[in-house]
Amino acid sequence: GLTVAKLDEAEALVAAGFLDLLIANEVVGETKWRRLAELQRRFGAAGDTAQAYILAHEVGHHVQHQLGITEQVQNAGTNEASVALELQADCFAGVWLSTLKSGESAALLESGDLEEALNAAAAVGDDAIQQQTTGQVNPETWTHGSSEQRYQWLNQGFTSGSPSSCDTFAGAT
Repeated sequence: GLTVAKLDEAEALVAAGFLDLLIANEVVGETKWRRLAELQRRFGAAGDTAQAYILAHEVGHHVQHQLGITEQVQNAGTNEASVALELQADCFAGVWLSTLKSGESAALLESGDLEEALNAAAAVGDDAIQQQTTGQVNPETWTHGSSEQRYQWLNQGFTSGSPSSCDTFAGAT
């Protein structure tokens, strides 16, 4: 796929605790914080793990940028590749969440937390947002993927715990 060689590099970033990058305002700026509040209010993406998922998705974009994946997608210039980029950020968010289920971080992930994050992913799928805002669903205009796709890729990252499982680009270019 488009990013297979870069996924090994992502392993090192995850091992280094990429969520720590959230501290840098360039990763999650004021606009993203406002968007988070809107997602919580309008689309039911509420709860602390839902918030963590949304922020980890944005950090996933930072990881993609650092690895050159974002530039590859921009050069591809297709909507399918752009959606695959968003789904990969969801998968990277799932990888981060998986780090909370074992070891010293295990106490951070409580019963029901994964479901909260998965429900948030489904709530912010393009189909759900379009249905709620316009009453119609138009897959040709999607930018982030369907509720099912977002749920699937977040869960894939969580289940595998490895960025190498996040090749959302197979068949997308």
